Amino acid sequence: MAIAGGASTWVVIAAASLAAVVVGAELMVRAAAPRVSDLLEWRDWECQHKVAAIDALAERGGASVVMIGPSITNAAFDAHQFTETNRLARPAFNASLNATTVRTLELWTRDVVLPRLRPDLLILGINSSELSDHSLLAERVYRQFVESRAWRALHPRASRGRRMLLWAEERSFLVRYRHFLREPGDWGMRAPMHVRIGRSMRHPKRLFGKSRGRRAAVTPLGMLHALWVFRDVPYQLRERVLAIWKTAIVPYEVGGQELAALGRLADATRDAGVSFAIVVMPVTDDYINIHPHGRQDYDRFRHVLDTFVRERAIPLIDLMAEIPSHEGYADPVHRNDEGRRSFTEILSGCAAGLIQPDARSRSDA
Repeated sequence: MAIAGGASTWVVIAAASLAAVVVGAELMVRAAAPRVSDLLEWRDWECQHKVAAIDALAERGGASVVMIGPSITNAAFDAHQFTETNRLARPAFNASLNATTVRTLELWTRDVVLPRLRPDLLILGINSSELSDHSLLAERVYRQFVESRAWRALHPRASRGRRMLLWAEERSFLVRYRHFLREPGDWGMRAPMHVRIGRSMRHPKRLFGKSRGRRAAVTPLGMLHALWVFRDVPYQLRERVLAIWKTAIVPYEVGGQELAALGRLADATRDAGVSFAIVVMPVTDDYINIHPHGRQDYDRFRHVLDTFVRERAIPLIDLMAEIPSHEGYADPVHRNDEGRRSFTEILSGCAAGLIQPDARSRSDA
């Protein structure tokens, strides 16, 4: 009995010690939290900054035209230029998110963009990779989006496990700030834990500093400040970027889950009373050639998309035909500064008939 009693005492001591460590860690994190960077609530800092810009614009009346899409539209659509060219009473907004396919864009648009900005016209800019059903990169980004704390807060009833985790995050700084070691790295891909710990030990300010996330800042109309990397850049092929694109294209299949998400996106947009149009974003032959079967795969994409818009009577703006050369490209898909200006000018002309007269300023109505 003495032995059993002694064992019980040690269990109590161990439990009390563990509780003290946890409470101490909780108090330390609570004390440190105001001195470090804001917590990443969304899938990455670009998304978080865009939500902040969306909320700020929503307070001023929202946007009349919104463009969504992946990095190809991030780099091509100048919301400031589009607003001025079309004399919009409410501005245009670039709500694109890097490395996304239609599955992620559907959720982002339906539950964040449309209800907060209340646009008159939504323009989706896509090319073949955004309808690829086996994109490894897109799958990672989709999971990070739906597992982010902010998304779970919008959908607290998604599952019992997620509700419990959200409950713990709301009450415990220790649980909430565990994300400092779990945030995605470049292109939405996670670095191994030992790499992240090593980085934080070598450069703690990089992980906890107030400047964290500033590289992904955006303008009030949603344009990335980081677009400076394409400024005056001539056309070039970079092996690292090509390798990343291949994870979004190889193997290539179209007509499944991404097309179904496109259907839901179109329905949600129209149900919200918003006009909807799709733009085929211009790319070069170098991009088409990285598909497993090259032009054959690309033609399959165009057949699926053309059939979709025809059956649903959705306006389709084909800028592949309008911008056929390499001029204005920084790489096979992204536009440089001059390319962004020419793209926005051409799109403004093509979309002019889709903008309602009352969306323009009174002096131009």
